[in-house]
Amino acid sequence: MNKLIFTSPTRREARKREKPTIRISEEAYELVEEISAKTGLSSSFVVSEMVKFAAAKAEIKYGSSEKL
Repeated sequence: MNKLIFTSPTRREARKREKPTIRISEEAYELVEEISAKTGLSSSFVVSEMVKFAAAKAEIKYGSSEKL
């Protein structure tokens, strides 16, 4: 199974915001909009599903070889 691996030197506390906003690259935006247009699903739904899918396949490695 393929994994999405992020390498980080340290941990930090996750931020909790009332109205979350995340900026993405123009390339990512265009991919989301293409899927949204083809499916009729909202961009918000498409991005949320993609993030949840990728998160399930993500692995985080820290400088001390610790994994989350």
